[in-house]
Amino acid sequence: MSFKIGEEFKPNPEFKQLYYIYLLILVLTHLAILIPISIAVFMHSTAEIGIIFTSSVFLLFFIPVAFAVYWIGKYYESISYRLTASEIIVKRGVWWKKVKFVPYNRITNLEIHQGPISRKLGLARISIQTAGYSYGGGQGRGAEASILGVKNYEEVKEAILKFVRKFKPVAVEAEEAEPEMTATLNRQVIEELTKIRKLLEKVLRKAEND
Repeated sequence: MSFKIGEEFKPNPEFKQLYYIYLLILVLTHLAILIPISIAVFMHSTAEIGIIFTSSVFLLFFIPVAFAVYWIGKYYESISYRLTASEIIVKRGVWWKKVKFVPYNRITNLEIHQGPISRKLGLARISIQTAGYSYGGGQGRGAEASILGVKNYEEVKEAILKFVRKFKPVAVEAEEAEPEMTATLNRQVIEELTKIRKLLEKVLRKAEND
């Protein structure tokens, strides 16, 4: 997958395959539990009860699986990314749409994550961490946004870093602004004290004349 700065790009199509593999592992894990239970029911009850039980269990099991297969395709279609001149725009969501705008001057770190299956497929997730962002009530650092399922993750990461280097971090801007704000505040305090001193001098002079 290739991309151009300013143009929307999507996860690699194999991102759907990754989710299908996860779903298959989940299905096989549950079948390993459901099949022995169904056999036990057949062995310790009548054939009618065994058929009803097995049919009900597998129907209730495969309906969510079919829904998950449908959802994976829709979720993939909902995801898009764009690197603009000032920020990263991340869109995703099947029913509840979510759009995140991450300014480059707030980005503090980029991390690349690969599990064993995604590594086999050559996919990775780029986690974007920003200044002041946390999750879990401040118990840990998290990613404000993520770019999922890309194969050219190094290329995307370098493109983001080039933009980040062009902007001063928010923390640096705040540190530079603080001395100026302090100086302004000091001037205001001095001006107020000067006014109070002049007022007191005026009151004292009037008292002496009286």
